[in-house]
Amino acid sequence: MIRAELTLGGQLEVVHFDVETKSEAIEKVWDTYGYLTRIERLSEVEHETDSIKSTDSNESAGASGNAQGDILQVNE
Repeated sequence: MIRAELTLGGQLEVVHFDVETKSEAIEKVWDTYGYLTRIERLSEVEHETDSIKSTDSNESAGASGNAQGDILQVNE
């Protein structure tokens, strides 16, 4: 799984893609959001919960099961 930090609409968004390589993740970003999408960072993660946790300790963020990746808003 690849964790992508993207700038979408002026905000930083974290999206998880169920792919093997960063190159495949870039293709998914382009297919989903377009070629002009700014990719801030790509990183390999074992599970979605490795990267971002919800403030509620009973629920992990990004558990919708969407095959294209979960979109999570990060407030800075």
